[in-house]
Amino acid sequence: IQIIFKLIRDLQKGVSLLIEAGVKPSRITLVGFSRGSHLTAIASDKLRGHKVNTALLAACMKGDIPVNPPLDLDGNLYSIFETTDVMGTCAQLALQSRSLDSFEEVSITTGQAHGAFFKPLDEWVLPLKQWIRKTNR
Repeated sequence: IQIIFKLIRDLQKGVSLLIEAGVKPSRITLVGFSRGSHLTAIASDKLRGHKVNTALLAACMKGDIPVNPPLDLDGNLYSIFETTDVMGTCAQLALQSRSLDSFEEVSITTGQAHGAFFKPLDEWVLPLKQWIRKTNR
């Protein structure tokens, strides 16, 4: 557990250093897959107020990432999930995130379940890159 908290703190510190160096938060995008998306979302929650962009791949179960207290993200949120995976929509996470600028979600169907994200497949890489280009301003 300590390593998880350290990873989250390191991610927060890295983003804070970028902001202190003059990078606009809207030009920072945190991306995570599976367990890494949980760490990404928690770090994004802790960075609330900066409005960094957050992209989560195969992150949510029953619409949310179950942590206590519930996450409340801001900025732009993007979710991609594979329709044959147990991980699905992040709609509940978006609903409880009161200060989101935007929420977009894409479902892909490769038949590879969670494994769809093990390799850089066009089905998820291209929409992710397009969303980053759109929100990175």
